Parts: sequence; structure tokens; C-alpha cells
Amino acid sequence: MANVFLINAPYTEVYSKVPTAEGLNPPLGLAYIAAYLRENGHEIKILDCEAFKIGLKDLHKYIPSDIDVLGVGSMSASVNSSNKTIEIVKERNPDCKAVMGGSHMSAIPELTLKSYPKLDYGIMGEAEETMLELVNAIEKEKDTENILGTASRAKDGNVRVNPRRSLIEDLDKMPYPAYDLLPMKKYSPPAHHTNFDGTVKLTPFSLFFSSRGCAYNCTYCASKVVWTRKMRFRSAENVLGEIDLLHQDYGVHCLEIADDIFPIEGPRLHKILDGLIERNYDLKFNCLNRVDLVRKLDTMKKIRKAGCYLMRFGVESGSEIVLKSMKKYTTKDQIRDAFKMCKEAGIPNSASLIIGHPGETRETFRETLDLMKEVQPTIAHFFIAIPLVGTELYDMAIKDNLIENPDWENWVQMPEIPVMRNESLSPHDMLELRKMAYKEFYFRPSYLIQKFLSIRNFEQIKYYLRGARAVVSLLKVKEIA
Repeated sequence: MANVFLINAPYTEVYSKVPTAEGLNPPLGLAYIAAYLRENGHEIKILDCEAFKIGLKDLHKYIPSDIDVLGVGSMSASVNSSNKTIEIVKERNPDCKAVMGGSHMSAIPELTLKSYPKLDYGIMGEAEETMLELVNAIEKEKDTENILGTASRAKDGNVRVNPRRSLIEDLDKMPYPAYDLLPMKKYSPPAHHTNFDGTVKLTPFSLFFSSRGCAYNCTYCASKVVWTRKMRFRSAENVLGEIDLLHQDYGVHCLEIADDIFPIEGPRLHKILDGLIERNYDLKFNCLNRVDLVRKLDTMKKIRKAGCYLMRFGVESGSEIVLKSMKKYTTKDQIRDAFKMCKEAGIPNSASLIIGHPGETRETFRETLDLMKEVQPTIAHFFIAIPLVGTELYDMAIKDNLIENPDWENWVQMPEIPVMRNESLSPHDMLELRKMAYKEFYFRPSYLIQKFLSIRNFEQIKYYLRGARAVVSLLKVKEIA
């Protein structure tokens, strides 16, 4: 039995540099790994530094001295923090093996291992089975060099990157995440998931996955880096069983269904919705959807009845030229129809937009902003393009020399200085367009009056104020010299 310590590394030091209205998500990837390793006989602990507000300066106080294997995740913006976490842990546990998974490692394993000398192994793609085989080999002091899905240093010092492991075909065989190892009462949704109708209890809160993967090929999306383009679905019975656990054992009232796309029309979706309606829990959820998949009003009404308090759409642009450049392949009419149907079904909704993708100009972004004011989503987010590693957008940015801010810690959703330019827009231009968008969308008198009249309780006021502070701070981000 190996002692495995999984750490959600501190990232507030990164994200505190930018305005944010984010909540706090449980590190579900670590919880899945923990459950799978524990089921197979290993001793597991999880330390969520963000939940306990532990920074790098104080992290050493919480590190035991009996760690055999350390596991950390890696998003690009927080990969340096994950590396510093490894260094701190190895000060007390010099012989432990450090393993990093996640999207950053999955996309550029060789560069990541070369950049961080204290890191022993990388895991590419889906982690549970690979991590188990690796931990078993480390525990038994067996050779690890040929384990599928791993990257490591060869004896000559070069990085060896092995072929990826096949995906887990039957997700129902996986244990539920190890929620008991997480401080579940500390998690909360972002401010933009505001209590719109006055009936939603936003805490306790959890993320939740009913599927893995996305079949679409959008240029900016990093989902494929870990999950590939193959979609795999848990059965309705398995999904409802986990929801029962979350509600009954952990008192969860609010779920973010974190699937790349949740409401895909078919028997499985309706079984899940019917199960939620029959249970009649005091539990609400939000989910992500594509505008071109909103087709049946009856289904949308059932989604609302089942507890959907917010449907999130990755609209990305109101220009069909830019949408084609993104390989989104949706149309303005589909965007209009989706938001119209949301309103008819009574589902609050949000639209996420990207500023500065290749092909974007001031004129195309004006199309986007005008369309958002026309369809009037409940909430709109205007993000500056980030060329996430492993995406087609990243390849485009490298090929055309568009990256202007290469420090990983700046690759955040609301950067002070954008990571890239495009053919027509400088980083300064993108910040200018973002400010314009937030001013025009949120400071319309009709929008402000509507939000004021929708207030039903104090919790709603609290979340509105969090969101308002974030919007105002975005307008104060200093210009690039």
C-alpha cells in the first residue's frame, strides 16, 4: 500500500492579479483519482489549498513526511504553482515521486518535464488507470518506463513520452469521486450563477460530470487534450445515484454539470430529467449547451422543471465569418432561436464570447455586441482569446508569431495583458473592446432595472454585488503602455 498525497496547488496568487467573480470548485479530477486508487488498496489524502486558503508561503506546514507519491494537476496558468508545490513537498519527502497530470502536461509533456527538474512523471490524458499502474509500479519498485500514458526521464536524461492509454469505455465501472476527502461545505458557484429566481440555494455546491469528451472541433477548446473527441456517457441510473449521494450525504443544493455538452437529446437525457423530477429534491443545476442543439421547446421546459437554474452557451461570436474561423459552424439565426427558446422555457441563460480570435476585427466584434444586445442573455461574458496549449488556436498563434505574453501565469480568463494579438487587433485593442462590451451590455438602463426588480432575497443581493464588483474592476484594468 502506497501513501499517495494529492494536492490542489495554490492558484490565488495567479488569479488575484485579475478581476474575478469566480467561486470555488472542488478539484473533481483529484477526487476521481483518489477514489480509484483507494478502491485498489492505496492510502489517499487530498489537500485542497484553495479551499483552506493555503498559499505557497505556508504550504510546508501542511505537508506530512511519509509521502510515497505526490500528485498535482496542471492548467497552464497554474503550472508554475504546481511545480513550486512539488519543490516544497520534496523538501520534507526527498524520495517521493512527483506526478503531474492535467491539460498542460497532456499537451506539452516533453517541455513540461524539461522545465521542472523536480517533477518525475507526467500523465497524459485520462488519469485514473495510468495513475494506478504507475503507483503500483513505484510501490513495488518495478520498471515504470513503458507505462502507457506517461512521460518520464530516461537514464540518459532525455524525456521519454509513451503512447497514450486507451480511454475507459465503461464510465459506470468507475467509483464516484472521493467527496469524503474534500471539504464540501467550502465550495460555491461563481457570482454569475446568481440566484435569478430567488428559489435556488447556491450552497453547498459541487461540480458534476455525467459524460467525458466533446465531438466538436472548435479551434480554441482544450477539451480534446485530455478527453479526445470521443464522447462517453454514464448511464442515467449511475448519474442519478451520484446525485442521490451528493444531496443526501453532503447536503448539496447546487450542481454545475461540467460536461462539455449536457442536454443532448435522447432517451438518456430524458431518464435523467425524469429522475430529478420524480425525486423532487431541493436541488438545482446549471449546464453547458450549444445553440444549435436547442431544438425542442418541450425538452427545454422539462430541463427547467428538473431544476435548471442557468443554461450556459458558448456563443463565442456574433459574426459568422469569425464563427467559421473558430470551426464553431453555428449561425446568427441559431443563436437567436436558442435564446428565444430559453426565454419561452423560463430558463435563465448566459453567453460566453471571445474577443480577438484570428479573423476578428473591430467590425466583427461590433456584430457580436449588437447581437448580444438583441438576444439579451441573462448574463454575458466577454473573454479575450487565450491560445490554450494543445488547441488549434495555439498552433495558429505559434505559426503566425501572435503570442506576445508568453509567461504561463498570464494565461487566465481575464488577463491584465492579453496573451496574443491577431492580424487586426493588438492586445491594447482587445482590452479596449472588452471594456466597451461590458459598459454597453451591463450599463443599459433596461438591464439594470430588470436586475433590480428580480431581487428576491439577501443571497441574491450578495451574488449580484460580487458580480458587479468584478465588472467594475474590469473597467479599471490599466492600459498597456
